Parts: sequence; structure tokens; C-alpha cells
Amino acid sequence: MPSLWAETLAVFSKEMRSEWRSRQGFLAGGLFSVVAVVAMAFAGINGRPTPTLQAGMFTVVLLFAACITLPRVFLVEDEQRTIDLLRLLARPEAAFLGKFGACKLQILVTAAILASFYILLSGASVASPIMLIAALALESVTLAATLSIVGVLVSGARNRWVLAAAVGLPLLLPQATLSIGALRFAFGEGSQTSALQNLGGLGLFAIAMISFGPVLANAMWRLERG
Repeated sequence: MPSLWAETLAVFSKEMRSEWRSRQGFLAGGLFSVVAVVAMAFAGINGRPTPTLQAGMFTVVLLFAACITLPRVFLVEDEQRTIDLLRLLARPEAAFLGKFGACKLQILVTAAILASFYILLSGASVASPIMLIAALALESVTLAATLSIVGVLVSGARNRWVLAAAVGLPLLLPQATLSIGALRFAFGEGSQTSALQNLGGLGLFAIAMISFGPVLANAMWRLERG
């Protein structure tokens, strides 16, 4: 039997090939990011937003971009009726980790596009580039892990897209608050100590979601079979 990591890599490769063929996730996330960034840049023409407001807008845009693109990675099997093929390809733990890897790559690319375009168009000053990169990277990983869990929970449900929003809300709000706390320092407001605490909170949140995801996927698959 192939190892867990070999199965994880197989699922990840399958998802990336599927996304590259359809490009729905990349196009939706990229287009949304560009439109949102242009709107954010125009909003600051007459007066540059405060660092806290910039951090809030950044986090909200990244959150909505993730919600548009990521859950479908887990729900596509339901829509295409190919869940049995996925079960033959990998164990539930490997399926979760492989799909999480695909989600993580997509949102990291989206976050890089968002940050680059916003700084270029708005001329926003970045007080701490390292904190900006770290906060966006950790928030992206946390979003990918959280929405992967949401995808597992609503898989097979009749109104899965509506249910995904309801399930995801209590999980997304805390990490959005932590992200804003870290990003506001990157844009020049708040203390470094507070920013590091928020960054650490994001890291712990991500670890918890990534650790819990494979266990939940295994339990959900057993429940469906039962």
C-alpha cells in the first residue's frame, strides 16, 4: 500500500491538474483580488486610510477571495459524482492533506497578487515588510486549513454552499481579528509585541486546524459509509 505522503502527493497533483485545466479557482480569486484592490486604491485617493483600516480591508478581501475559490476544491467531487474515485485513490487523511495543499497554494498566490497590486496602485507605505509577508502567509495557511475543514463538514449536504457559509463564520471571525492585529503593525500602527502575539495566535490556529482536519475527514468518511 502506498504511504500516506505518496497518497497525499497524488491527491495534490490531481487537484492542481484539475485546477489548471479549468482555472476556475485561479481566475475567480485573481479577478476578485484585482477588482477589490482597484476599489481599495480609489477609496484612498482623497486621503490615505489609516493602517488599521488598511489591515481590515486587506483581511476582508483575502477572506472573501478564499471563500470564493477554496471550498469548491472539496465540493467538486459532490458536484461531479466522483467521490468514490477519490476514495479509491487515497485514504481520507491523505485526501484532506492533498486538497489542503492545493487550497494553500491557491490562496498564497492570491495573497501575493493582492499585496503587490495594492502597494503598487495605492502607494501605501509598509513599515515592516517582514511582518506583512509573515502575516499574509500565516493568514493564507489558516484560511486554507479552516475552509478545508468546512469543505469536509458540508460535503454531501444538499445546500452545501449555504451551509459552508454558516459553518465557516464562527471559525473565520477569530482568525480575521488576529490577521488585522498583525497587519496593522506592518502598515505602521500598533506595537510589535501585540503584532507578534497576533501572529503567534494565527500560527496556533493554523496548527490546530491542520491537525484536526485529517481526523475529521476520517470520521466523516466512516460516518458516510455507515
